[in-house]
Amino acid sequence: MPNFFIEFRFQGHAKYQLRELIREIAHKFRVKGATTYRPVPHVALFYGGPGIVDIRKVCDAVEKVAKNYSLVPFEIDGFEWRDGEEGKVIAATINASPELKQLRQALAHELSHISSLHRFDAQPDFWFHTTIAFKDIDQKFDRIWHYLNTKEKPHINLYLMRITVLNRDRRIEEEYDLILKRWLDRRGALNKNLYHETENRRKELTGESEPLEAKTPLWHFIRRLFAKKHLYLVGDTHFDHENIIRYVGRPFQNVEEMNRTLIARWNSIVLPSDTVCFLGDMSFGRGSRPLRYWMNKLHGRIKIIKGGHDPDDESLEMLEFCELSHKRYRFLLIHSPDPDDPDQTERQKRKLEDWHGWIIHGHKHNNDVENYPFINGERKTINVSVELIDYRPLSIDRLMSLNIDSIKRLETLNSQPERW
Repeated sequence: MPNFFIEFRFQGHAKYQLRELIREIAHKFRVKGATTYRPVPHVALFYGGPGIVDIRKVCDAVEKVAKNYSLVPFEIDGFEWRDGEEGKVIAATINASPELKQLRQALAHELSHISSLHRFDAQPDFWFHTTIAFKDIDQKFDRIWHYLNTKEKPHINLYLMRITVLNRDRRIEEEYDLILKRWLDRRGALNKNLYHETENRRKELTGESEPLEAKTPLWHFIRRLFAKKHLYLVGDTHFDHENIIRYVGRPFQNVEEMNRTLIARWNSIVLPSDTVCFLGDMSFGRGSRPLRYWMNKLHGRIKIIKGGHDPDDESLEMLEFCELSHKRYRFLLIHSPDPDDPDQTERQKRKLEDWHGWIIHGHKHNNDVENYPFINGERKTINVSVELIDYRPLSIDRLMSLNIDSIKRLETLNSQPERW
């Protein structure tokens, strides 16, 4: 038996929703696995093999990895089941972002130097999940699975904000806060006021005025009534484009999941009164639906910079480029930052050749991050293709908070910057 475990523990609305579901299934179907008096919904990050390991070394390894991450998104999206070591396992599905996958791989790599690996740790396709029921459910599986599928499937966008180190008794030894960059002892990890401090800081970083979790219609009405208007930037959603998933490695199983997730992430932070500068290529592919269809599903007053895949639409104002002034900065907003792009018009080419300030663009996705990462301080380019900005619009305030003049290179929004 391992003498430590690494996991993420849910807080807030998601914690209580999952906890009540675990209790409900346990009570209704007399399930023992995954339940205690107070079940703790969590996502395992490292299982570890048997053997004695110095917990201090474990914490050092966790910090070495965690200090390189801040905002690590993921989502709960429905239910799934698999065959486990002790029978079937029913779980809430966790759709891990590229950042979460990278963090877990780095964590496993560092911990492998001080601990043996459980077979789950060594699998290239690690199963991110939150267990709802297991162990004694094989005979009851069909009834439980049918019951779960009569319920509304959870769909909650969240961030992994802390990494918890547990001892062999599954009690908290320490917890590392990715947002505040500090360790918490057991008492601090369980302190609700400290959690709210972390959550409030997370909201500042993401430009949100509320958590991504579900709120009541009255809350949304009040928020719309009093909220400060924000400006957002985003490009290259490629709705309906199934091949884009494989082409740029998007973390979606199919185009329906991609469409649904992009809409949910957009609408979770953008209000109808906000402005969104869209940097081109909203949808693409045979049978893809028109811009109007998607604009009717997305919050905000959307200003469109025409992309190479956007068809002409006389009912919409579509710009070849535009200039944006914000505080002491002037930005050129254009779909492609490359004047040699064969799809550029003469006006676009001339504008790019004459422009010497910062350029905000799309088009490049994540296919040329060496030259066009999220921020390239040498070229003065900012790439807001969705793959580099967490698949959701980026607020101009969040961009300004990064102190862009000091950045030589920043590969993605959630990576660590190389500064001058």
